[in-house]
Amino acid sequence: MTRIYPKISEEYSLYTHSPQLLDEFNALVNLYLDELPPSTVFSHAPEDFLASIFNYWIQLIESDELRIAKVDILMMHGLSIDIHQQVVKHSLIQEFVTRYSNRHAAFILAYFLSNEIVELIHSLLPEHLKLNDCQLKELQHFYTLTNSDLQSAEMYQLFEFRRHISQLLHSNLHIRKLFYYTIYNATKKARLYYMKLQHVNPILIEHESN
Repeated sequence: MTRIYPKISEEYSLYTHSPQLLDEFNALVNLYLDELPPSTVFSHAPEDFLASIFNYWIQLIESDELRIAKVDILMMHGLSIDIHQQVVKHSLIQEFVTRYSNRHAAFILAYFLSNEIVELIHSLLPEHLKLNDCQLKELQHFYTLTNSDLQSAEMYQLFEFRRHISQLLHSNLHIRKLFYYTIYNATKKARLYYMKLQHVNPILIEHESN
């Protein structure tokens, strides 16, 4: 039986975009998510995982640099924005987007990127923050948080950790290697899945390519 997935609304977006992209994205969720390999990240926080996919997806399909949606999210979501900027500039990502230049392929890549990178960040999360992280996500969806939520002591701890990881992405060779391996792994999985999809239904993919 086909699952009914949560719909992502404007409040989950970190970037400005045309309104019709939300409808297009939600349609792609219903088209592909039942067929893609299951995600452990999705089962814990469905809305946040879909929001993560969306924010990667619009980065992958837009040729111009996107504007941040609201100033009051910059601190809270600094790590996510930093990662997005590094991901879309990576040569493996550029190669994939150039070779498979359509929004369906971009959705599949965004799915694997979200899963791999969220798992990487969570693996780096100190044990004393993991419980707080889970509890906070149950109270409010992460992608709807703004800088004002930093008034909470628990949220500020999480913010400090994310800011630290953002700094390490630029300065720590081990973390950079982990990050680049994660991109490699996600791109490889997306490419293999998309090639399989083309083999099963090449006419559909050709027709729906942009």
